[in-house]
Parts: sequence; C-alpha cells; structure tokens
Amino acid sequence: MIHTGQAVTGPKARLSRRGVLGLMAGAAFAAPGLLRARGPLFAEDFGTNHRPGLTDMSATLQRGLDALAGSGEALHLRPGVDYALGAMLKLPEGTGLEGNGATLLPRMYTTDITADRAAAGALMIDASGGPDPARPAEGLVLRNFRVRSDLADGQVCDGIRVFNSARPLIEGIDFEGRLFIMIRTGTLKGGTIRHVTARNSHYSSDFGGSITRKNAQITVLDVDEMRRKGISSEGLSIHAISGRDLYQSGAALSAVGVYQSDVVNSRGVGHRITDISGYNLGEVVDHFGTRATGGNFRGEQVVTTLKLVHGAQFNTFEGIWGRDEFFQTLIFAGTVSGETSHNVVSDVTSRGLDPDGRSSASYGTACVRFEGSRGGCRDNRVLGLLAEPGQAKNIVIAAGEGLADNLVEGISRLRDARLTNYGNVHAGCRVFETVSTDLEVFRSADAGPIPEGVETPVRFDAVQKDTKSEFDIRSGAWVCSVPGRYLVETGVGLGPGVKHVLRIVLSSPGRPARKPVEWTAEGQDSLRQVIDVRDGDRLHVAIVPDRSVRIEGGQTTYLRIWRGS
Repeated sequence: MIHTGQAVTGPKARLSRRGVLGLMAGAAFAAPGLLRARGPLFAEDFGTNHRPGLTDMSATLQRGLDALAGSGEALHLRPGVDYALGAMLKLPEGTGLEGNGATLLPRMYTTDITADRAAAGALMIDASGGPDPARPAEGLVLRNFRVRSDLADGQVCDGIRVFNSARPLIEGIDFEGRLFIMIRTGTLKGGTIRHVTARNSHYSSDFGGSITRKNAQITVLDVDEMRRKGISSEGLSIHAISGRDLYQSGAALSAVGVYQSDVVNSRGVGHRITDISGYNLGEVVDHFGTRATGGNFRGEQVVTTLKLVHGAQFNTFEGIWGRDEFFQTLIFAGTVSGETSHNVVSDVTSRGLDPDGRSSASYGTACVRFEGSRGGCRDNRVLGLLAEPGQAKNIVIAAGEGLADNLVEGISRLRDARLTNYGNVHAGCRVFETVSTDLEVFRSADAGPIPEGVETPVRFDAVQKDTKSEFDIRSGAWVCSVPGRYLVETGVGLGPGVKHVLRIVLSSPGRPARKPVEWTAEGQDSLRQVIDVRDGDRLHVAIVPDRSVRIEGGQTTYLRIWRGS
C-alpha cells in the first residue's frame, strides 16, 4: 500500500559536501570510486532505478534530498530517464531538484484516493518552508523536468506545493495528464516562476457528489489561494505560463456549470505577470491582487482571457488578445471579497465571441464586461479596444449596482464586424468609440533645454496625419474648429531617469467664465484622456521636469487626437 500525503523521511542532519559523500561511501549502495571532488549528485548515487518508470524511486530520491539539506546543492536526475513516485517527496531547505529533462511519474492508486474531492490531499512534491512567515525557507530550485500523470478519472493528485519561501526559482516544468493544481504557492517573498506548461487534464467524475466550483479547480499556477498565517506573496516574476485542454465534462461539468480551470490564478502584491496563454479552458489570468503589472495574455476558446475580480485594485496590464471566448475577453467584477477598482487594461483585441453557443442566453456575452452588484466596481479603465464580437454580440455590458466611473475608450470596430449595439451600458460605465485618427503630430528635433520645475509648453511641428483639419495650430496650441468628444493621447521623450509631471490643458479664451481644465500624469511617459471640446477651445501639452532637460524629437514626443462617436 502506498500512502499519499506523507513524506518518506531520512537523515535530517545538514551536512557539508564532504559529509554527504562520506554518508554515501558508508552506505551499502555506494559503489567504489563514487567519492569525487566535483560534479553534481544524481538520484542513482543514492539507490538503483532497476526498472525506470516502474521501480518506486520516492525513497531513493528522498534519501538524496535529505542528505543535501542545507548544502545549497540540488539533487540531479538523469536526462531522458523516467522516475516513478509512489509517495510524496519533501524538499528540505537549501536544496532543490534539477531535472535535466527527466520525467516524474506520480503513481497513485485507487485505494489511496478518497472519493471526497474536498478532503483529497494527494501531493507529488512539497517544497514548503516552515510555519512562521518571518522565517521563510531559502534556496529552493525546481527546474527542467516533466510530469506525466496517468491517474484514472475520479482520482486526485496535485503537483508541487511551495509555501513560505524566499526567492524560489521554479522553471522549465512541463505537466501532462490528470492533475488538479499543478503548482500551488503561497506566502512567497520574491522569486521567479517561468516557462511552465500544462495540457490534457480533464475529468468527468463528480466525486460522489462532493464536487463544488471551488474544489473542482484545475490550475497551472496558483498564487495565494492558501497562505501562511494570512501573509500575502509579494513581488513575484511570473512569465511564460501556458495551458491547453484543461476542463471538466460529464457529471463534473453539470455540477459546476462552466469550466473551472485557470492558467494563472493569482493574488498578492506587486507581481510582474507576462506572456500567459490558454486554449480550451476556463480563464487565462484570474487575478485578485493589487499593483501587478505586465501583459501579453492570449486566450482562444476559453471562458475569459483576463478576469479582474474579488478586490483586484491598482493593476496595470497591456496587450490582451481573445478569440472565440464563451463569455467575454475581459471582465471587471466586484464581489463579497472586495471592491474591484483603479485597474487599467490597454490594447485589448476581442474577436468572435461564443461561436458554438455555449454561454447561457441569460448571461449575455461581451468583449468587455463590468459587474458591481456584490462588492462595487469603479474607476476601471480600458484604453484601446479592437472589437469584432460577431453577429448580434455585445461590445460592452455593464450590470448591477455599485458601478461608478468605469470607462472604455478608444473602441475600434473591424470593418466586417456586424453588431447590434454596445449592450446594456450602465450609468456607471462610459463608452467612447473611435471614428478615426484625426490628428497625429510629432516633434521634428530635440528642444530645450527647458528649466527645472517650470511648466513649459511642448511644441509639435511635424504633422504625420491630419484627416479632417478639426484642429488648427495657433501659437503652439491646437484650436478646435469642430466641437465634439475626442480622445487625446500625448507622450514626451525626456530620456531615462527624469522625473516629471505631464499635463494636457484645455482653455477657452473666448469664454472668460470657463476656467482652464487640465489632466495630469505624474512620472508617466504618456497620458490619455477623453475630452469634450467646444468650438474655439485651445488644447496644449505641458511638461514640468525635476531638472533642466532637453525634450527628445522623433516619435517619442507626440500628440494624437481621435474623433469619437
């Protein structure tokens, strides 16, 4: 009988390399000539893999890991070799596992798996630190191996768990087959997780009726769904994570209603999340955290590409691409967990919603959706949306109470887009559709120097595009001759390291009672704003640098104006 969830234990003393080699030399399995001054230590140095892929190597691997505890060295696997695991491995602090392209095969049997999905705890590798978040484990490396699971439908096993660790490195891991949470992390201080792939994990069992939306989840990378003593993860670098064909079917899908599977499910503070992709699954990025940055999220035949929910705040993502989603490309939603607010998502492409008619008719698909009914949803921005949702599909839907000051600006419809309307646009959500790029100008040469701490107008003298002459240049300002709503974007090149304030200023010289209006971005390279402009209004750009500096010419210093619908 193989008992999951319990590590195979071995020597606990932290040894020097001389001590490790001495331990090996005194063991029955140590071969003559094994002592050496250089080179990595392999699993086979601690026991024989008699029948690769069939011999249970968990005790052998655990012996090697325990012997290397605290040494700062990783246990190596042989390239191209299969290692069967019949029990959980526990990685001590100060070591790791270097796969060199080897394959791990979790061997879990029916007698070891509870039918209660909520109580299942089978795990392949536990690389967690201790219980005190003030003393995180150091030195963890998990790198370059494959995991192949042949669990039967109705069996449960998770892949890797890492809690309470400082600056771990997890990279180059490829999962295939039926696992639930491939990598579960919590309470991490910095660290890098990159180049992780997962595919072909799906099941139909409802586990005796115990399955719920929460415990049905299949996830490639989970950050902070569980934490140590409530302490959040901070400052992770998450890069190049992908998932394919991760879903429920049959009784499982009937129980949960829609695919419960994510590529990245993240909360915490200050993460950098980039290059995430998914195909035929639930969500590509399901983010609950704060002050994350990044982007390049791609989803095809998924429920949602980017989901900002459960109190997600002050996040900035750029480059979202969705095709043939079942529900939407992008959603902002407040829930009982908290208000979702002050998020900015730019350069969104949404093409072909719900082509197979999988979504509920009462839900209503849309390129972008705002929901505020349970926790509030406000001050979220979508900057630039290229929309081709398909016949009779919505561009934007906003529903529920608690919506305020949300904005989708810069919408462009592709030429062959056939739309009925924008959807149910709530009073708490404004929509700005771009009709055309009316004006695009640059600086032809460097200007300056301009003085420190003084507001100085930025002059633009190289007209790239002027389609309708709705603005005339007069004394360095752009004067409106056709009133309307415009999207204005400007950027000023100052070179690296210059702190500054960037302003768009709108004044009305012919209307003394109307005070100038300005929009300010502090420390940002560009500024975008939707502005209602009257005939004769003057618009100019100004900069306040923290030191004397020259304004760069070329396309880094620009002004673009789009006419809205």
